[in-house]
Amino acid sequence: MIKRYFKTAFRYCLILLLVSPALLAESHDAESILQAFRDSFDWTDHVSMRVQSHGSSTWKPESGSYNNFYFYNDHGTHQQTYGTTQELDSVTGEVYRYDYGPDKGRQFQTLYSPETGGYFLHEHRAIDDVPESFDIYEAGEERNRIHLIFPGMLGPVLGYVLLFSKECLPDLLSPDIVTMREEGVNGLSTVVVEATIPEGHIELWLSPEKGYAMEKCRLTKVAGKDLGYDGQVYAHSFALVDKPIQTEKTIEEINVIEHKLIEGKYVPVQMETNTVSEWEGGVTTEATHNITLSEIIMNPDEEVLRDFEFIVPEEVHTRFRTKDGKILTDFKWEEGKLVADLGETRIHENIEEVAGQENAEHMSEAEEPSTLRLNLAGTESDKGIEENKFILLYFLIPAGLILLITGWILYRRIIKKKQSPGKE
Repeated sequence: MIKRYFKTAFRYCLILLLVSPALLAESHDAESILQAFRDSFDWTDHVSMRVQSHGSSTWKPESGSYNNFYFYNDHGTHQQTYGTTQELDSVTGEVYRYDYGPDKGRQFQTLYSPETGGYFLHEHRAIDDVPESFDIYEAGEERNRIHLIFPGMLGPVLGYVLLFSKECLPDLLSPDIVTMREEGVNGLSTVVVEATIPEGHIELWLSPEKGYAMEKCRLTKVAGKDLGYDGQVYAHSFALVDKPIQTEKTIEEINVIEHKLIEGKYVPVQMETNTVSEWEGGVTTEATHNITLSEIIMNPDEEVLRDFEFIVPEEVHTRFRTKDGKILTDFKWEEGKLVADLGETRIHENIEEVAGQENAEHMSEAEEPSTLRLNLAGTESDKGIEENKFILLYFLIPAGLILLITGWILYRRIIKKKQSPGKE
């Protein structure tokens, strides 16, 4: 009697174990889970932290890239970074030596804020050396996002995978396109969310115990079928071989090694990304990045912001990059202002260029020199913080320069006429 009872109970338990994953999966509210997944990134909205990453690849095993920088974000309205990026020997850990000599790496600082006029500012230099370049991007928001989510930076932490899409993962998913099931990962019960979208196939392993924070992610993109991050059909060539070859498939996997509970939020303090690319002819390449977060301060105060003061060195080489990809130079940095360097020599060159046109119509179609001026302003004194803020004041062609060009052309024509044979 007792044996029969235990046998019956065992059968029921076995049946329950077999069907429970399906029943639980059916009971999942896709909309609530996807919203919880989106909310799991809320801790990044207002935060200051240190980010360290190490990247390596099979096509360059002798060295690896190292990033060590600080990141500040105030709800996307003010974002800054400063730190270093280096290429180090994989064996010795020393600075990797290129054919042209040693390179200690670069130290950099960036700033994006509406207070800059919406521009993205990026200054970098060789470590322990003089400033090299100061770039101002007109397409500020787009450039800032690409900079942050570039492989080895902050992409997976913020929910972005640039090689897959320029949009964050939660924005790529909706309840009507996902399927869900339960699966164990590293001893944890997770909900696996799957979806196929124009950019490729998405698999997410989310932890209910951690507010549906991501434990694992796998993104698959097939060449000639799925869309690339630029919205075009995905195609990529591998040029680090004698004959460039085309990719067939790319699989990117993200694993969260460790979560840390900070102020009620599960923060992925250690992550690893692994990108495997399959190429025609059976060639396979692999790239890995390890990302570690530390010194995390949620809702940082103004005192923390002092460490992110953006200082542009005087006389740094400055370039203005327009939205259409043009690079404007002939600028110099003086007393906190960016001004066009249009000295007498430059004006003379412009005059000669325009005067060489065949007629007035060609002259009107010629590319005209541009001027740019940015002012440096401080914050309110009661805040006790000196920030560099840039405002675009004008981007106009000086009327005086146009008159000078016209006068010069007329003068040259008169001289030419007097010097012509048979004419007085």
